Amino acid sequence: MSKPSLKASGLMLLAAAAAALLSACGGGSASPTASAYIAPTASCATLAKAALAPYSVTIDTASEKSYAATQTTPAGGYCDVTGVVDPRTGVTDPDSGSNSYGDDFELQLPDQWSGRFLYLGGGGLDGAVVLTPRENNSTTYYVSQGFAVVASNGGHEGATPFDAGFGFDPQARLDYGYASIGEVTPVAKALVQDYYAQAPHYSYFIGASKGGNEALQAAQRYGDEFNGVVAGDPGMQLSKAAVAEAWNDQIFAQAATAVAPGAVDASGNPLLWDSFSTSDLTLVSNYILGKCDALDGLSDHLIFDTAACAAQTFDFTTLQCAGAKQNGCLIPAQITALNKFFAGATGSGGNPLYAPFPHDAGIMSPGWAAWTIGSNPGANVNDSLNALIAPSAEGEVFAFPPQQHLNLFTANLDQLAEENSATGIDPNSGISYPVSSNDFMAADSTDYSKLLANHGKLIIYQGMSDPVFSADNIISYYKSLSSIYGSSTQGFARLFLVPGMNHVSGGDDTVDGFDYVGAIEDWVEKGVAPAYMVATPMTPATSSLPAGLTRPLCAYPTYARYDGSGDVNSYTSFSCSN
Repeated sequence: MSKPSLKASGLMLLAAAAAALLSACGGGSASPTASAYIAPTASCATLAKAALAPYSVTIDTASEKSYAATQTTPAGGYCDVTGVVDPRTGVTDPDSGSNSYGDDFELQLPDQWSGRFLYLGGGGLDGAVVLTPRENNSTTYYVSQGFAVVASNGGHEGATPFDAGFGFDPQARLDYGYASIGEVTPVAKALVQDYYAQAPHYSYFIGASKGGNEALQAAQRYGDEFNGVVAGDPGMQLSKAAVAEAWNDQIFAQAATAVAPGAVDASGNPLLWDSFSTSDLTLVSNYILGKCDALDGLSDHLIFDTAACAAQTFDFTTLQCAGAKQNGCLIPAQITALNKFFAGATGSGGNPLYAPFPHDAGIMSPGWAAWTIGSNPGANVNDSLNALIAPSAEGEVFAFPPQQHLNLFTANLDQLAEENSATGIDPNSGISYPVSSNDFMAADSTDYSKLLANHGKLIIYQGMSDPVFSADNIISYYKSLSSIYGSSTQGFARLFLVPGMNHVSGGDDTVDGFDYVGAIEDWVEKGVAPAYMVATPMTPATSSLPAGLTRPLCAYPTYARYDGSGDVNSYTSFSCSN
């Protein structure tokens, strides 16, 4: 058993409190003093005519902009550069009608540069340049912290957030999967060199969800370009997770039909929201808490001892109604759906198609329902993200041959899995698709030779109640890393599990605010590996946990265990235990 190191002195406690506060605001990057900042040696306007050979780049704009002061940073200025790498004409996107492709990017270069370069990952189906961090909606947050920060659209423009028609273009598939990172990174770094007359001192990649997939791709394929990588709730096997989304649509549809027979959407599919009410999910959450909450030494609605929880037996028939459906109990169809969800998607022969999901209390939070069953009760529409995003992603981007208007409620899962591993020439269009989505979307390689040669570090964080990318999947992956690299795994890669957290963030009972930016910086730049990160609810106003509560997120396989005495709302009363 190991004690969190910040348990020593009042000065250290003050530093930890400051870090916890910063994490809730978007990370506590340890910025240099004003005298240590690096000033540009060129004018912003000159970047519009930068010589970027051998790269194929069109610079659209290079203009001076500013950001406003905040409580933690003064106002400042930056050079904003937009452009496109490798512009080309390709296969027409049937959703938008466009045949124009290329890696659109935006690069923000601060007037006072810390020497740090950051590539910010995308999300969903990409298609737009997004510079907002996980914690807030400020598009200038990272540049205000002294980062030279770049983001790209993943190689295509999306007409809407659900536009997946780019998947009809074979190269666009690869760009979306991973290639955009390798195309944009050297261009962005060349512009950094032109502007400051020096290369980045440290290079980072940070992303969550699809951006977390991109972060792992960056570490595995382009580890020689990055010193530090942070991957949040990564879609490590995204094409396989899409098959699991279809599985979830189908199992919850069966439960919905049993609860509310005849209630369907405009396409005749059962309304998923009817499968479980909020009170039903709270009942399930309380049952799981009863099994696992106290295993870490304290009943606080946070399940930290995930291994002990996984060893429990969960019998949802104890929640079964004696007769018809009523509040406070579940009917058999609901219990069947729960068991199938936690067990994970399987094919017709019982073969696993994706990982199982852990039992965690965050199942009652809105973020869980938003992905699985929807968030609009009473409406004649299926608005779950699984129902909105997965059909186009699976049909147009992951499947071979690509297809529009896929109905996941009726899809054959064995066929979906087969199409995701297939390659060939589309008999309808004659277009060749030489790489399967299980290959170009996979970020599950255990080869970190490039990152290790670059002395790079990797932080992965994962919500235990993420309903779309399984925590069990990332735990299994980390165990495979440990089996290969042994005790040296902790020397370059660390995993942090967040109880109650849904996809990327959120949850009624979770501690989803933590300073992963400061943690990766300290590890890369100072050699201080994070034994834990101090965590607190990121949005206290929507949390049901006590105000000011903090917990240590311990590096897996250790977990936060209550010492048996001390303030139950302070992380200092917990130890990282094996």
